[in-house]
Amino acid sequence: MHELSIAAEICRCVERATEAARKDGGAERRVICVKVRVGELSGVDPDALLFAWGAAVAGTPLEGSRLEIERVSARIRCRRCGAESGADFPGAVCPACGSPGTEIAGGTEMDVVSAQVDDGREG
Repeated sequence: MHELSIAAEICRCVERATEAARKDGGAERRVICVKVRVGELSGVDPDALLFAWGAAVAGTPLEGSRLEIERVSARIRCRRCGAESGADFPGAVCPACGSPGTEIAGGTEMDVVSAQVDDGREG
């Protein structure tokens, strides 16, 4: 299950970013939520990634944080007319002009979008 290694790498990236912010004069803050964008064609199973998150963050500064996943549908772009649409694989053709000359325009994403941290206030 490569989703565990992906979850662990997301955790390391967020840890590095929050550590850099702290060294730059910010207070130490607890990460509450990490948001990621996962494309349908990325090869990452969002459910497996969610399952792996708890194990990946155990014993780290992100322990107890939640992972929110935005699922991105596959999209195609027609090379002939430029129209974009949802993809219906296999053999995706342009619904506007019928051309088989399409390219992937979206759905391969695997991006960390944001990390929400506490504001440091009590109550």
